[in-house]
Amino acid sequence: MKRFITLLLLLSCVCMVACGGHTVTNDQNTPSPITPTRTPEENNKYIEAMKDMKNEYSDYINYREYLWKTNKKITEDKELKVLFFGGSLTAGHGASDKEVFSWRAKACDWFTKNFPDVNFEFINRAVGESGTFLGTYRLQLDVIEPAPDLIFLEYAINDKYFKSTYDETASRCETIIREVRNALPDTEIIVLITSDIGCFGVNKEGKLHAQGQAHEDIAAAYNISTLHIGRLIAKESGFSADVFRSDYAIDIVHPNDAGYAIYYNCVEEYLENSLKNTDFSKVEKKEPEKIPQICKSLFDGNRTHIQPTFELLESSEALGGSGVVFEERAYTANSYSNGVYKMSGTEDVFAFSFTGTEAAMWCTLKNKEYLISVDGAEYVVQTTTEHAPAVLVKNLESKEHVIKIKLADDGTSMTIGSIFTRDDSLATKK
Repeated sequence: MKRFITLLLLLSCVCMVACGGHTVTNDQNTPSPITPTRTPEENNKYIEAMKDMKNEYSDYINYREYLWKTNKKITEDKELKVLFFGGSLTAGHGASDKEVFSWRAKACDWFTKNFPDVNFEFINRAVGESGTFLGTYRLQLDVIEPAPDLIFLEYAINDKYFKSTYDETASRCETIIREVRNALPDTEIIVLITSDIGCFGVNKEGKLHAQGQAHEDIAAAYNISTLHIGRLIAKESGFSADVFRSDYAIDIVHPNDAGYAIYYNCVEEYLENSLKNTDFSKVEKKEPEKIPQICKSLFDGNRTHIQPTFELLESSEALGGSGVVFEERAYTANSYSNGVYKMSGTEDVFAFSFTGTEAAMWCTLKNKEYLISVDGAEYVVQTTTEHAPAVLVKNLESKEHVIKIKLADDGTSMTIGSIFTRDDSLATKK
């Protein structure tokens, strides 16, 4: 009965933080603009079916849509493709062995141990220092093309580190969810919301940081279940940064083996209740609702993911580039990549043209200066960020542009894995 009451509170107010009882505001201190798409009566049907299940971590789980398609793949098709899409907390950074002790690895073990007769394929698409900005550009090659049946999505804390606003985070999160649903209508999604010691204050109040709240609000609007594993580990640490770092983590954000075990405990309870303990014979197997666009603008607009090739290097040289070396190898693990460019001195120039309003660069240069020229103008100094990608230009006129990039210091080198471009004037508006 305790679970019934808890989940009733959770699901009757999907735009409030789970069990916090506090309305969470965005960066401008105004109420979240996203409203629920499911009525309390519809939520009650789900609550009734879940009320007798495990509830140790119910304060940190928002159960929404049933995983009936995942259940069908497991019980009837006897095969399931699971994809993990997130940052270093999904990759398992900080674990003594990320393929054993990360929450991701433990979740894979849960599937194989509980359904030994099922053929599972687990796809790790987690890349450190990346949020929904980079994730949106990676989406087609890394997520949609492999066509998974179930996706674990985790980017909230890296959106904070990328300094994305609430609105920017919500737009990119919604873009990912809508594009997955359009391309893979049978694929189900689970959203995990992570945090760090800088969020412990709001976590203690039952709230989320602005970027985490954006993930929660978009997931709620699309009736996608969320797991607040960041709030959970904050609570287990007594909301103490010292305890977190001494007992559960290697730094301000990355768990150790004990920390990942806490993350997994929440994941395990969700999976146990949503797959093993649900009587699917009594579940109404409805297709996901067609949700009207939530955000004012999506993060699309002829989005392109340009990979290094010999042909593109020839185009670079035709535009005035020189000295850049192409290598046919992957840029990074866990992400589709077929080549890189290497720059090793201030005489090297990489040039490319694109049609649109903004461009970004996935590169190894972090928190360092480089030089950029736009449409033949003088080179100016810019600094890359710690989290990928480096935004080269934005808010340009929608037309063809030529970009040239040089290193600012002979003591530095840079490897480029991808160039990303889009045209904001062509983005899908509400």
